[in-house]
Amino acid sequence: IRFFKNHGFLGLDTHYQWRTPEGGSRQYRDKLMNAFNNTVHINNGAKEIFEEEQNVVVIDTRGERHEFDKVLIAAHADDALKMLKKPTDLQRNLLSKFRYQPNRATLHTDKKLMPKTRRAWSSWNYRIQRDRRNKLTTTTIYDMNSLQDVSDKQNYFVSINDPGEINPLSIIWEKEYHHPLFDVSAMRAQAKLPELNREGNIYFSGSYFKYGFHEDAFTSGLNAAREIAGKVLWN
Repeated sequence: IRFFKNHGFLGLDTHYQWRTPEGGSRQYRDKLMNAFNNTVHINNGAKEIFEEEQNVVVIDTRGERHEFDKVLIAAHADDALKMLKKPTDLQRNLLSKFRYQPNRATLHTDKKLMPKTRRAWSSWNYRIQRDRRNKLTTTTIYDMNSLQDVSDKQNYFVSINDPGEINPLSIIWEKEYHHPLFDVSAMRAQAKLPELNREGNIYFSGSYFKYGFHEDAFTSGLNAAREIAGKVLWN
């Protein structure tokens, strides 16, 4: 119900006009990285983070030490907690409330998984089927041409948690993602998450601050930046 409300599905005049950046989400990712003038380090994450006197120390995956006056951890809640060498009671109590579920995304061209009637195709499609153990499973199938106007010559789909129905010859790419599970414990913790950015010099942002979407991560990052700078940086 929260998901439907967030997307404006519960009213007659509450539907939003969805828009997609031309070229996909990599466009705003690249613009963000370009603003840092090649100072973004990739393939070398933070392994350990802790406060030391007036600074925040980051030990990267190569074992190198870096010192900063403030650090923003923009990651999943469970990953953020693992990075903290000495989490405060508040950090441990709130971040530990979020559980994550692995979901496998498969990019493919197999249209047999879509509704048989072409006019019934939607941007988001759902299938309920039995797997090889005769257990009911659900699959979400995104029509990428509808969502992002990828191609007018070839159908492209992304299936989430396909039980093995996709034609292997149609598979282009696969990746496992982890998405937050918003149970009662997590939703109660959400209300207190802003408190994380009001103690010490380690700050937090991520999609777990709200509904689990890119826009939620973006908004939480803006709010964290406002706490760090002490002013509104962008409205």
